[in-house]
Amino acid sequence: MIKKIIYIFLIIHSGSLVFISLLCPLLEFQRNPLSSILYGFLRNFCHQIPSRCLWIFGSNMGLCSRCFSTYLSFLVISIYLLFKNINSMNPKKVLLISLLLAFPLVIDIGSQFVTNYHSNTWLRLITGALAGISFALITANFLLWRW
Repeated sequence: MIKKIIYIFLIIHSGSLVFISLLCPLLEFQRNPLSSILYGFLRNFCHQIPSRCLWIFGSNMGLCSRCFSTYLSFLVISIYLLFKNINSMNPKKVLLISLLLAFPLVIDIGSQFVTNYHSNTWLRLITGALAGISFALITANFLLWRW
């Protein structure tokens, strides 16, 4: 029971980050001072480099494109897995699939770290989404499903 509560908390947490990230540019567009407080809060979860962010209403979102797609895909897949009974899946296979889904993110970030390569927004969105799915599967594997 406690594991399910933790899982639901993680869903609420990622949903809140996605919502606040979408809310920030809207509030900034309206010149609401709350936007700077929310951007400051989201700095705890993302670097917020403007060139790596999606833009709405002429303002960058509160999360970069990779973090946004990671949290969004984690949220969507986690909600799906919460209501889907997948105890029949082999946890070791799920873990292997999760690691394979996260591998493009590792390659993308690693190549940017050791070379002069910089990925584009679409690649960041895709690798972030794959990583979010991976994190959702790993989290569900440990918190919802039996070993």
